[in-house]
Amino acid sequence: MIAYARESYDQAIGDVRPWLEQHWREMAQRQDDIPLDPDFDTYKRLFDMGLMAIYTARDDGRLIGYCIMYIAPRHLHYAHRWAKDDTIWIEPKHRNIGVAMGLFEFFEQDLAKDGPIVIQIESRYGHPALEQLLDARGYSPTGRIAGKRFA
Repeated sequence: MIAYARESYDQAIGDVRPWLEQHWREMAQRQDDIPLDPDFDTYKRLFDMGLMAIYTARDDGRLIGYCIMYIAPRHLHYAHRWAKDDTIWIEPKHRNIGVAMGLFEFFEQDLAKDGPIVIQIESRYGHPALEQLLDARGYSPTGRIAGKRFA
């Protein structure tokens, strides 16, 4: 049975760490010149300050998906709470069977329980399943994210 939860950093990070490199290899667009090097100390500080949350999907206790969100009590430009994904990932064998939909439903309800909030999710090119999920959940494009590396 799949269970969704908002977990503390200490509860979840040990289970998330083994998936980070696989997730990075699947999603990163600049693997050749920007190595994976998570700053776990900063993650912990942000969690302790209430500025991040981690949502998990577990199948009989085993982690099969996660979403880590940045959370701002107020947007810097607008009078509303704001959340932005840091990372969302579902184990490949659990994709396209409703796990991601359940995880989205859970974190949306949890984030909205404290009042109005805008949630932004970044979708990388080449991942149409996430685009379809965002459309199905009522998300709409809010801009374009572009990147350029400087040496």
